[in-house]
Amino acid sequence: MKMNYAKSVELALALGYQEILDENAYQGKYYIKDRKKWIHSIEALKAKLGVISNDELIALD
Repeated sequence: MKMNYAKSVELALALGYQEILDENAYQGKYYIKDRKKWIHSIEALKAKLGVISNDELIALD
């Protein structure tokens, strides 16, 4: 299921993720809860990191 960025942010906040301002993050902020970051788009993250599979992404931690 693909979700637009605004809806993804809304969901992250509703689930208790905290917004953290970071000029290096996508859109200048990220969302975190229990040391886990909310990922808005796994496919976009993989493309930015130059990986194809989920296993490669997991290996990057």
